[in-house]
Amino acid sequence: MKVNAIQLAHFTKLSRGRISQLVKEGKITPDGNRQFDLEKSAAAIGRPIQLTEEQKADTGPIDFAEWRNLKMKEDALISQTERQIIQGDLLDRDAVVREIGAAFHSCKTKLLTIPTSVAGIVATETDASVIKEIIEGLIREALAEIGTASISFGSSFDHETAAEAHG
Repeated sequence: MKVNAIQLAHFTKLSRGRISQLVKEGKITPDGNRQFDLEKSAAAIGRPIQLTEEQKADTGPIDFAEWRNLKMKEDALISQTERQIIQGDLLDRDAVVREIGAAFHSCKTKLLTIPTSVAGIVATETDASVIKEIIEGLIREALAEIGTASISFGSSFDHETAAEAHG
């Protein structure tokens, strides 16, 4: 891996001045671009270095064209996402969380009021099937509220059909 004098000083934990001294003494020699071979120079100084695979892969100058292309791809993805939100093909996460939260809160409230609202009616009823129908009707009503929330977000799932199929 080719490095400049500052990077060599960093990797070998020496000062920049000491690197200059070692160059003057002839212990290490930069190439024509004033770059040092890190592993050879560090070994010559007496401070051998073990590079990680990531450091070994990070060779050469920065390819600005490659980074510009990556940025352009990311910008295009962001623009596409924004366009989908504007067109209504993609929903805003916060809006979905707010609406679903409101639907679940409403359902929870409705389910918690069922015992109070139905207690007087079922107390006088003697037929178990009628009691079952009353309670089941109130539960279906509460679940329908969640269904209307999912329909407003574009779900094509038929909740009533699924409820009937699952008993």
